[in-house]
Amino acid sequence: MLEKNNEKIFVPCKERINKKGFVRFSRVSGNYYATQDVTTIAKKPVWKEDLKYILAILNSNLIFYWIKHMGLARGGVVEFSERPLAKIPIKLIDWDNQEEIKIYNEILSLVNSIIDSGQDDEKTSQLENLIKKLYGISA
Repeated sequence: MLEKNNEKIFVPCKERINKKGFVRFSRVSGNYYATQDVTTIAKKPVWKEDLKYILAILNSNLIFYWIKHMGLARGGVVEFSERPLAKIPIKLIDWDNQEEIKIYNEILSLVNSIIDSGQDDEKTSQLENLIKKLYGISA
């Protein structure tokens, strides 16, 4: 499966999060393979969503909050194996809903901009607000 997916997401198998406000989901392009203490997320063929969209959701403050309070954590260390990752509430797009498609496209545009020119606070804030809107949470 990984041979067919040049784009994937890497995350440490376990990560201490009790003293920081983020997790490290990273996009990897090319024929790179995780060897030790890294979990790989590859796009399922049935997903229409771009992997960059999934990456934005996983790195959002909303999902960090969920991971911190609902994820598999012990002593401030979160486990990112298959079972805990499968429980993360990733919002899949309703492709019949024009508003969701619009938000999805805006998220992708911001992610591409961040990848191309680097992260800045304004883009990150816009991204966070779009993700909250997509999940139906007031910004």
